[in-house]
Amino acid sequence: MKIADNVALLPVPWQSTVNFVLTWDENNLVLIDAGFPGQTDAIVKAISDEGFDVTNLTYLIITHQDWDHIGCVMDLQKLVPDLKVLAHEEEAPYIDGRKTPIKLAARLAEYDTLSTEMRGRCDWQKDYYASNEITIHETLSDGEILPICGGIEVIHTPGHTPGHIVLHLQDSDILVCGDACNIKDGQLIGANPVHTFDVVQADASLTKIKSRNPSGIVAYHGGYLKLSKDEGCNIMFSEYSMIISTFAYMESAKKTAKMLLERRLAACVQMFPIESMYIWKNEIHDESETILFIKSRTDLFDEIAASIRKIHPYEVPEIIQIPISEGLPEYLTWLGSCVKNPQDET
Repeated sequence: MKIADNVALLPVPWQSTVNFVLTWDENNLVLIDAGFPGQTDAIVKAISDEGFDVTNLTYLIITHQDWDHIGCVMDLQKLVPDLKVLAHEEEAPYIDGRKTPIKLAARLAEYDTLSTEMRGRCDWQKDYYASNEITIHETLSDGEILPICGGIEVIHTPGHTPGHIVLHLQDSDILVCGDACNIKDGQLIGANPVHTFDVVQADASLTKIKSRNPSGIVAYHGGYLKLSKDEGCNIMFSEYSMIISTFAYMESAKKTAKMLLERRLAACVQMFPIESMYIWKNEIHDESETILFIKSRTDLFDEIAASIRKIHPYEVPEIIQIPISEGLPEYLTWLGSCVKNPQDET
């Protein structure tokens, strides 16, 4: 799912949906993070769905050491022998096996107190890390800018893990945040404290992320949200929305729905007869109406509103937008494929 001229979001369902980022230029194809063990085929397919071949990958950048971010590194290195793997200098020893990963070490320290299920999971992760000899080709440091794909700035964001990094894609002004933040109900929130190494550092890193005031943010477990730069990072808007409008008659509602679909301004329009009570010109009205639920892209709202307003019989029609903060990834991908993308027209 393209989110900028040279950036695609790759949402891949697994135990939960995780969101990879692919960025490119004429000479490079860069993947950010490498998923859970066993996701290799899904990652290859997601890359292919964006029109690229996995064998053309030049760089794999790892945001941090957790197993759900490094799970397919070895498989990708086998598929692409010249692939260069990059990670922060503090994180590299935990990824390449020189040190036991922080969270695994903490679980091993309390192994005798763990439940049978948690011991099994701990044993599995211990074996997994021991059997995967990952090569880190280059280490990264805070403030470094990789001269590829329009510039990729490395931002050290410790807390979730000691060497966690956020990547600033400079051309698109998008921050790829790994697990340094999450998105809930259209709001930017901090790293999950249950899985965070140092909560105080994580809070400071969240402040650093917010201070950047980017045009968009990708959270590994939360997806992509477009940011309103006028409001800062406290208000975030999702890529897709539902627009609601009401009409006096089903016939005019159907005419509007067909117009929106033909213009690729909507992927789906649902219509229902309703009873409405409202105040208009100081009088209470009780009317039968038809309500439309219009599924579309958030950034198409102005055009949708103008199109409805132009043919709507009401003096002041109801046209409101509700961001879709979460949804089945396959459904959202379908939605995006059905409507036009304003970025493709610029």
